[in-house]
Amino acid sequence: MVTSSFSPVYTRNYKVITRESEDNPIYMEMQPLGYDIGGFSGRLSVFHQDKYVRQYTAYDQANIIQDPFFKMDLSLKQQITNSIAIILNINNLTNRSETRTEEIPIRT
Repeated sequence: MVTSSFSPVYTRNYKVITRESEDNPIYMEMQPLGYDIGGFSGRLSVFHQDKYVRQYTAYDQANIIQDPFFKMDLSLKQQITNSIAIILNINNLTNRSETRTEEIPIRT
């Protein structure tokens, strides 16, 4: 009978992954520009949002990315009398929609 004092050595390899938090744009801004004179009031708002990760998938196989988004809104108001006003609101003048892409990393 042969005995051995050999005991196997187990090692664990850890990979630290740092990445952006989900559903949280890093850059987003809204800039309004307005003008008032007499009974007239006008506002133009510009909104911009940078791309961000909407959802991470297991092992980063197909992350869902929210694409950059830009829109402009317009608001006009004309006061006719103290109790009557004409108001025009136009949302998303550029007629853009928010889009998503699926990011599939290339494995080598």
